[in-house]
Amino acid sequence: NHYTNRLSTWSYHQKDGWFAEGTATWAMDEVFDDIRDYYHATPWTRFSIPLLQETTETDGLHAYRNVAFWKWAESNNETIIQRMLDDQYALTHSTLAGARNPVENYATVDHLLSMWKLWGYVDFLDFAYTARYLKDFDKGETRDGEIWSDGTAELGRPKKIQFTNGTTVSTVAGGTPNNAATVEFELKPHLTAEMIQVTSVDLEGTLHVRFVAPSPPFDAKLFVVDKAGYDEIESDTIRDTSSTVRDLTAKLSPDEHAYIVVVDPRWNDPLRNATPLKGKLEVWVEDPCGSLPANVVDVSTEDELQSALLGATPGTAIRLAAGSYSPRIKDWKLPEDGGMWPAQVLLANVTLLGAGNGQTTLVMTGDPYEAVGMTSFGSATLRSLTIDAGNFYGLTCLSPNNVTLCNVTIRTSGTDGLQWSPWPESGGSSLNVYESTLVQDGNKQGTVGILLSCLAEAGNVTAEIKDSHITGWFNGIYYSMSSDESCAISVSTDCKGFLSNDKNVWREMCIPPKCTGTEECP
Repeated sequence: NHYTNRLSTWSYHQKDGWFAEGTATWAMDEVFDDIRDYYHATPWTRFSIPLLQETTETDGLHAYRNVAFWKWAESNNETIIQRMLDDQYALTHSTLAGARNPVENYATVDHLLSMWKLWGYVDFLDFAYTARYLKDFDKGETRDGEIWSDGTAELGRPKKIQFTNGTTVSTVAGGTPNNAATVEFELKPHLTAEMIQVTSVDLEGTLHVRFVAPSPPFDAKLFVVDKAGYDEIESDTIRDTSSTVRDLTAKLSPDEHAYIVVVDPRWNDPLRNATPLKGKLEVWVEDPCGSLPANVVDVSTEDELQSALLGATPGTAIRLAAGSYSPRIKDWKLPEDGGMWPAQVLLANVTLLGAGNGQTTLVMTGDPYEAVGMTSFGSATLRSLTIDAGNFYGLTCLSPNNVTLCNVTIRTSGTDGLQWSPWPESGGSSLNVYESTLVQDGNKQGTVGILLSCLAEAGNVTAEIKDSHITGWFNGIYYSMSSDESCAISVSTDCKGFLSNDKNVWREMCIPPKCTGTEECP
């Protein structure tokens, strides 16, 4: 505790509190086992106080909290404390010619100079991230009230991030830089940190974090953890935002948390520059299916869903609350020819979205008279929901134009997942399947995950399947072309996510009197 180090013993009252008291508490735990480990590491506001805070005898509380840094330091650079003591002693002591004992000189040298010399690659961002989230360095303490105690507001258990006096920023899915959520922060130099939690994300997509110019030299880390076990899933780090201009990005889904750590990384004596660093960042979630339509209608019952679909104008988004829905079968009037179609749901030029991954399920029961569950007509987008189709087709696309599935799960038992049924007046059409899952969990014989067809009078069909799982089918994707048809089908896929299918992507070319098949994703 009483090791003097800033100005020499001639000015005993002035010292490097961050070093003297922090290393003293470290020694209490590591060396003197009989001494109670008197940490004072409790408040998260430790990270709003400069690590190099100069203290006096009457203001040692902040310095005691620096023990977390020295525990991290010794875990990453063993014996660094001893080597800093030796190096600083050599800088502040000299021996006069002929003298038997060392005589202290008058040099004004602090321990920071020794740390720069011995550990030039020390990284404050890594320390703040480890102390706030990982907490995987030396954690042998077991007594109540110590630095790793479960029941206190201390550093706490690994991965459990406490937000006492913390900062949160709310954003929505389907965002763009134009509707980004913003948050301002202030770092009191030097070596201070702030952690920001991203909340209220109801759909998955790519999370963007952008520092607004002009940007001081912050270091920052974005990391995503699962809500269940707080295990890290993905991270992105940026160094010196004053010279590196880019967004921090990571994939994010509703069952995950996102955190942003921002630090002032400069290892300087805080007395030399006491001006706080102020900054602002923008946060938005870019949904893989693009932004939501301007008109969003929220529903929470089967009747509200069908009523909203009947009254929806083209381009409307209908958002289902979390839960399970099984709408009754009814006759729907088709938009173009006025005919009727029996189904539970008919999507015509609208977007249907759920509350998030796995949170909204549509149970499609069909009926014995070939009425179907889920049908689209023309253009439609389905996002972030599950279709449990049982023994009926998961989705029937009538007279399709542009149909997109994003973060959608279709599950059937013994029949096809998605049927593409063009009518002569369809014209060119496209199917897009992104980050979705089509699963056959019954008798797969003869079943097809995605069945594509075209007519001579209809236009060409294009399909793109990316970052998706097609599992358990006789044919994962099947399409055929005949020499006597003027239309053509093309399928683009990354060939990932195909599992337990007899054939993954099967293309047939028919030239009478025979057809030849090709596996496109062997």
